[in-house]
Amino acid sequence: MLARVPLDEGGLTGKIDADTTFPPGDFRESYFSGDRKRQVAEHVAALRRDLSDGADLPETALRFCLSHPRFRP
Repeated sequence: MLARVPLDEGGLTGKIDADTTFPPGDFRESYFSGDRKRQVAEHVAALRRDLSDGADLPETALRFCLSHPRFRP
């Protein structure tokens, strides 16, 4: 669950856009239903603008989660 949730069910991989399709039966089809895919793509674009050049979005999302005091020794 640590990788799935911080990556927003795949949204923060940067590979989902308004035209993304999922195989029949894939839970993401309902998770990203309606206008959600477009919204996710817009949020990812905004994050990329805020991050330094060359920053890896999935790595940044995981680093953010792991920086929480609960995960520090």
